[in-house]
Amino acid sequence: QCSTTTWLRSPECGWRIGGSPPSGKDGYGRGWLQVATLARVWMAKQNGLHRLATVATGDGGYRRRWLRLSWWRATRELHDNGQKTLFGKTQNWDAYPTVNELCYGSRAVATSEFIARKLFRFFAHTSPSNAVVSELGTVFRNANLNIAALLRAILVHPEFWSPAARYALVKSPTEYMVELLKRTGVPASDTGVSWLSPRMGQVLFEPPDVSGWKQNRYWVSTATMWGRGDFVSHLQWKARDAGFLDGIRDLEPAAGVDTILAAMGIIDPAPATVDRMRTWFAAAKANHGWSVQTDGLVLAAMTPDFQVA
Repeated sequence: QCSTTTWLRSPECGWRIGGSPPSGKDGYGRGWLQVATLARVWMAKQNGLHRLATVATGDGGYRRRWLRLSWWRATRELHDNGQKTLFGKTQNWDAYPTVNELCYGSRAVATSEFIARKLFRFFAHTSPSNAVVSELGTVFRNANLNIAALLRAILVHPEFWSPAARYALVKSPTEYMVELLKRTGVPASDTGVSWLSPRMGQVLFEPPDVSGWKQNRYWVSTATMWGRGDFVSHLQWKARDAGFLDGIRDLEPAAGVDTILAAMGIIDPAPATVDRMRTWFAAAKANHGWSVQTDGLVLAAMTPDFQVA
């Protein structure tokens, strides 16, 4: 469900927020609003971030980072019991009724569409129309805010399969590595994923802040491209030993390049990609044919065509 009160008072929430002991201040409330990303649903129109955050005063989380342990605690005597005006209603708001109001009350449409838009942008493309978002938001609400139902609706939606969603997203480092491991058949345990992924700009389970990682241009820089090159350069020898692209050096340039691209899942390559790879293939086969198998993986993995999804 939509950032449920159960999760907001869970060890996982306490861990993500970073550990704010119970107090009469609004730090914990601001933290979980950022994690849940619900504040933006209505804060743009109301100057009430402090009022919204105070609903969680007296709540708090503790964290022991080196043990990856955290726990939540409520101290009622520290709760701000004053009257707060939220969503046009004045009362002694607490965390539970606040989240229920966001998810199931007066802000239900805005909340469901906010989450639907974020998920669609993550999985399809970054510019969904308001009509598509409204449709997905309705599905989400009708499913009692079940994320699986929303994701299913996104994946079967015609817009997900439209030309606008084709090559619309730059693969994150994790997506990039997973795709390469899937294509080559090399086990993740053999590739040093944990120490190579930071060079591409991503450390799993350690986002830069509570809003998570950004998309597209966020992943594109000279440094991160070098990081991707380091990973595939390390992978090429293990892929060769696993038999990936065996016999490729015996093919003619046109057939060889088609085979490489197909093996990498690049089904609609740009003409420039095909031309340059054919030129490389012909020269490599003539001068040092042994390198075609390994370098073919590296070159295909570094093409713009493979960087996007």
